[in-house]
Amino acid sequence: MQIKKLLVLSLGLLLTIGLWAQQRTVTGTVSDESGPLPGVNVVVKGTTIGTITTPDGNFSLEVPEDESTLIVSFIGFVSQEVDIAGKSNVAVTLQADVIGLEEVVAVGYGVQKKVNLTGSVGMVEGGEMAKQPVTLASEALQGLTPGVTVSKNSGAPGSGATIRIRGLTTFGQKDPLVLIDGVEGNLNSVDPNDIETMSVLKDAASASIYGSRGANGVILITTKRAQKNQFTINYKGWVGVDDFTTLPDFVGAIDYMNAYNRAYYNDDPDVDAPYSEAYIQEYQQNMGSDPDNYPNTNWQNVALTGSGFKHNHYVGITGGTEKLSSRASFSFLDQDGLIENNNYKSYTVRLNNDYKVKKWISIGLDINGRYSSKDSPTAGLGNIFDQANRIPSIYAAQFSNGKYGPGWALTQNPLAYVEASGNTNDKWYRFNGKLSATINPITGLTGKVIYAPTYTSNNNKAFSRQYELYETPESENPAVQPSQSKLVQKHSNSWTNSFNAIVTYDKSIEDHNFSVMVGHENIDYYGENMNGTRLDYLFPDYQVLNAGAEEGQTNGGSASEWALSSQFGRLTYNYKGKYLVEANARRDGSSRFTNERWEVFPSFSAAWRVSEESFAQDLEWLDNLKVRASWGRLGNQNVGDNYPFMTQVELDNQYYIFGQTPAVNPGGAVTTLPNPNLTWEYTETSNFGVDVSVLKGLLSLTAEYYIRDTDRIIDREDVAEIVGLKGPKINAYAVQNKGFELSLRHRNSIGDFNYEVGVNYDDVKNEVTDLYNKEEWISGSTISLVGEPMWSYYLYDTDGLLQEGETHDISYKGHSPVPGDIKYIDQLSVDTDGDGIPDAGDGVILAEDDRVIKGSSISRHNYSFDINMSYKIFDLSLFFQGVGKKDVLFTGKQAFVFDNSSGNVQTWQMDYWTPENTGASYPNFYFTNRHNYTSSAYWLRSGAYLRLKNIQFGVNVPKQVLQKLDIEKCRFFFSGQNLLTFDDMPDGWDPETRGASNYPIVKTLSFGVDVTF
Repeated sequence: MQIKKLLVLSLGLLLTIGLWAQQRTVTGTVSDESGPLPGVNVVVKGTTIGTITTPDGNFSLEVPEDESTLIVSFIGFVSQEVDIAGKSNVAVTLQADVIGLEEVVAVGYGVQKKVNLTGSVGMVEGGEMAKQPVTLASEALQGLTPGVTVSKNSGAPGSGATIRIRGLTTFGQKDPLVLIDGVEGNLNSVDPNDIETMSVLKDAASASIYGSRGANGVILITTKRAQKNQFTINYKGWVGVDDFTTLPDFVGAIDYMNAYNRAYYNDDPDVDAPYSEAYIQEYQQNMGSDPDNYPNTNWQNVALTGSGFKHNHYVGITGGTEKLSSRASFSFLDQDGLIENNNYKSYTVRLNNDYKVKKWISIGLDINGRYSSKDSPTAGLGNIFDQANRIPSIYAAQFSNGKYGPGWALTQNPLAYVEASGNTNDKWYRFNGKLSATINPITGLTGKVIYAPTYTSNNNKAFSRQYELYETPESENPAVQPSQSKLVQKHSNSWTNSFNAIVTYDKSIEDHNFSVMVGHENIDYYGENMNGTRLDYLFPDYQVLNAGAEEGQTNGGSASEWALSSQFGRLTYNYKGKYLVEANARRDGSSRFTNERWEVFPSFSAAWRVSEESFAQDLEWLDNLKVRASWGRLGNQNVGDNYPFMTQVELDNQYYIFGQTPAVNPGGAVTTLPNPNLTWEYTETSNFGVDVSVLKGLLSLTAEYYIRDTDRIIDREDVAEIVGLKGPKINAYAVQNKGFELSLRHRNSIGDFNYEVGVNYDDVKNEVTDLYNKEEWISGSTISLVGEPMWSYYLYDTDGLLQEGETHDISYKGHSPVPGDIKYIDQLSVDTDGDGIPDAGDGVILAEDDRVIKGSSISRHNYSFDINMSYKIFDLSLFFQGVGKKDVLFTGKQAFVFDNSSGNVQTWQMDYWTPENTGASYPNFYFTNRHNYTSSAYWLRSGAYLRLKNIQFGVNVPKQVLQKLDIEKCRFFFSGQNLLTFDDMPDGWDPETRGASNYPIVKTLSFGVDVTF
């Protein structure tokens, strides 16, 4: 130990001596066009040796003799490198830099300067996404740009997030188009560390260049590429541990039996209690010493025993010469679940190559491969959580002799599910290639050709192993579950070809600047799948199809294909950078339609940079003021079926009995009506925006208002059952979204202290505007009705709990309420005076008469704010994200005690009504009576929340130390995800979790290092 201390002390002394030997003094002045600048950072390049300028712009700095460059930086100005070789005094003039205006932003089939944008484009820097140690890129997008709603309702290993841009516009496929370096892909197939920038095309003007592919918005990802004459190696790795943000808390055995008795009494006061007082007392005395016969099982503690450990490693290697630049990266993720035998692994490789053949021609070759594998118990993660949230504590999970207990009715036991139900393995393979050639034959003219194939494959293997459940420890006749062992194997693969050719011409004539782009694109897809099943495995460890019995075996397979052909173009014009106009058009032809196969999708946008006008030049505080307006139309060809216009013969599971000796014979049948008149969905968007930057970038604001109308939404038509066929796909509905978005940022430096604060906010109001030939569309507890949001909650309205002395002669399912029951409101459904207007209730609660719209699951008032701070070698960032309004309907095991005559009791439900507890939050317990256990407004809860999404503390190793080790950068960081949540949900339920069978949201603590050589 003493030797170690001496070595550390010696190393520190050597570094200090080496650092401070042979110093010299450099003085100077820093100013801008208006005069001296105070508070400017002056740092010796590659070190942390620095100072700030005095109020009169002067500085004095002790500089090591062998250093020859200073970095001079100040918020709102372009940083400068100043050569001080052989100099003792320098004068530096900084140029104003309106932050972000000259930034190049990815747009459809090209790039533009941010200052010249006329459409609504949200921008996210790759560093912002990589900052969070998340397992998939979709998670890191949450809250980073307004108008983009990211929800994650599962914490299972390998689970991604759902992304919606500017509300819901269709009943079908709602995911945005994701393009990775111009090629359609999956956002989660990209490692966040590989992302250079991300652009979100939110309005039709910016997305219409993608026509029918961009109806749900477009996300453009630009991955990192190598630079000329540069070689670096970057490693970033972290290790972390997951835990649930919250879990429902269930009562123990004694409280359960008392609650059970209470429910039985409420059903029928004349029936004896199932659990006598004597038995309950006996149980309480023995459950600690004899858990086999008097269980008090905490099913969550029993079933949820996984480590939650995960680790991620990323390596990026960049090298470049004048001719060839190449960047390669590899990442690996290994994530264990909070359930045993649940794991997710992924391996990602990316290679980006650029080769300059001649001055006027270059070639690019990009290759991306990803392999991922997920293991989980065959019983299913959802089933495990569902039963762990259902089975009461009075049933044993496992006896002391190692036998599995009965669980629920000798059929469901979450512990046996986890340990003995078998294994399901999913393997995904994805390969993307991109070969491009770019030519610049004359000034301003660029031609580009791209061919990009994509291959995907999925292998699923699920083996259901039999296990034994015992009623008691002494039982010798177990219940074997499932009744048969089974192996199911599935395989699917697909191949997509994408080809496009683009020509762009840029020309400036004095103050007039033009850009014209035309292009052609072809995309074709072919996919096929097959499956096989066998039962009764005598050797369950030999899990191949041939080892199962031939009797009962099944197999199947299918294939599908589609194609899209497109021509597109864009014209942009600006005068002196003040007046900007853009027009886009795309003509798409889809194989999914027949009568209207081709359609044109146009857009127009314009912007006025007010800050460039002569009358604004004297406003020194104003950096940029731009107002924008746009209109565009998009289409949607994702109808859920590749051939909805033609009659299709179904061959799977179609059997007929015929012949002289009647026998079952395979055959074919038409099962769905076709619709040759089916055509595109349309989405039209009008967008109005303003961009403001003041005080040399200290404060910036972007605000947007939009109206988004979607017409001819595709759905399946209802037909009479007598037809014997499913209805055809039709253009059936129309929806409108009106929204507002706001982004506000402030950044500043005070000496060595730098900080940045950002706020994002958006709200969207969704409304069904037409149902064509329907008055309403009811699905379960939701309804779509003209003038209301899609999928509004359609529930019985309530008026609290009935109290003693009150009368409420309104029955539900034959039950008249008693004190402690929910009071349902009898809606006006009877016309007593014959005027045609209902003016009285009928005294009975019926689904067709008494349900009303009582809220929506669509999030409103989405917001986030982040704080980033740094001081010398330390940095701290906090990121909060929340939802201001969202309704959550509690139902099933989430809400109802003894759901469907079974189920458990949560601790928050123990505040139930009694004559002594009339202010209870929970109604009467029942076992068979369903009066209180139906979808009503009583069970509607606020899903609004504020979450500390990420907090991270980082320490940068000082440059003096790194120079000795020949390391460019090294940073250690501690991070926490989802550590705090503020909400008004019932105890144990996360506002983003849906249902009792969902894998709950997790929080993560992690530690990592980011080092560049």
